[in-house]
Amino acid sequence: MLIPDDADEIARLAQRYQASRHERSQFALTIVTSLGCNFDCPYCFEAKQPSILKADVEQAVLQVLDDQLPKIHSFHVTWFGGEPLVGKQPLLALSDAFIERCDGAGIEYSADITTNGYLLDEGTCAQLRDRKG
Repeated sequence: MLIPDDADEIARLAQRYQASRHERSQFALTIVTSLGCNFDCPYCFEAKQPSILKADVEQAVLQVLDDQLPKIHSFHVTWFGGEPLVGKQPLLALSDAFIERCDGAGIEYSADITTNGYLLDEGTCAQLRDRKG
């Protein structure tokens, strides 16, 4: 966002930042399920091999959430990559685990995804919708 140096918006942004800086009831993660991609865009710096999220990393992410659950009211995930749908299986498995844990603890869960859209067929869209993505 670009704004003039003397704009009042700077003060409002600073106030918003200060107000939320120590707020710990919301927890958010950006999770890369695959550094690889199904495209070969010349501007992208990511490797093109799949490099899918490993099971031990999935378990570590779940442990991070488990540690946060007693302290939070909401949990948000942004699925990212490369192309996150190249790593669709870990994305779906983690989503299921996140929803189960959050529902069990009374925590609000939400998710979004940054994707090139090529792998979004009707079935995948339904799977993501069912997982609050």
